[in-house]
Amino acid sequence: LVCIESEKGKYALLIDDLIGRQQVVIKPLGAALSNIKELSGSAIMGTGEIALILNTEELFCAEGSSA
Repeated sequence: LVCIESEKGKYALLIDDLIGRQQVVIKPLGAALSNIKELSGSAIMGTGEIALILNTEELFCAEGSSA
């Protein structure tokens, strides 16, 4: 469980696994994914894998509007 606090409130995000904490350079998404507002970018990890960065503000706003 990851707890997130923002100006709009406090939220909890249930996750399967927490690998660790890393500093990454967030890169913009390509044209195919740039219209997904719940994603804020991507990062290339040290292993070469690509990680998608969640935009938690949009993720929780989208959840609240559908409830």
